[in-house]
Amino acid sequence: MRNIALFLGAVIAWTIFGAIIGAISSVIIGYSWIANAMIPGAALGAFIGLGIGIIGLAAAGTQRSRQVFTWVVGGSIIGAIIGFGTVIIVGSFPRRSQADLSFIGLAPLGVILGGFSGVAVGINRWKSRRNLH
Repeated sequence: MRNIALFLGAVIAWTIFGAIIGAISSVIIGYSWIANAMIPGAALGAFIGLGIGIIGLAAAGTQRSRQVFTWVVGGSIIGAIIGFGTVIIVGSFPRRSQADLSFIGLAPLGVILGGFSGVAVGINRWKSRRNLH
């Protein structure tokens, strides 16, 4: 029962995070209907959250510790923030031109790659903390 709650928590956290990223993205590209941009962001976040939740459950099962689940979800969100920020900085968005439309494809890619990279970092960080004690 506790594992289901952890899994649902990961999906909800990622759904909220996706909605926030959608709102920020709409401001960056100058889209005036922010609420409409939050819906696809939340959908993408929920989809990523399902994947992260499954990975977290698998990691918690193989490591026989529920603490690794927290590190997986936290690492994925931090990694996604870094990936999203990298897209903004490297792409020098917003440009206030047609080039901002490339942000629509690059931003989700940065979030996904950063999120799943964050999972690996979170698991490794959990392992290193566990070995210290």
